[in-house]
Amino acid sequence: MPTNDLSLAASYFAQEERSSLPESVDVAQLLGQLGQCRICYVICDSDHKIILHGKLYESMDEAKQNCADHLAIATAIVPA
Repeated sequence: MPTNDLSLAASYFAQEERSSLPESVDVAQLLGQLGQCRICYVICDSDHKIILHGKLYESMDEAKQNCADHLAIATAIVPA
């Protein structure tokens, strides 16, 4: 995510991509929205791209304890 100074982020993007970089006001709005969310973890079947059950885990450690070897952990961003 670019900082408020987009010139710092521009070097990471190809010339044709630079014009589509978000304005700093867009980034500020996104950060404001993310600040009202919480990050949780879910167990999923990454081969089939599905969440196995709707249980949200508050920590990565808790998710790992409940995740079988053949499954994966995904990050979920949910409203607070």
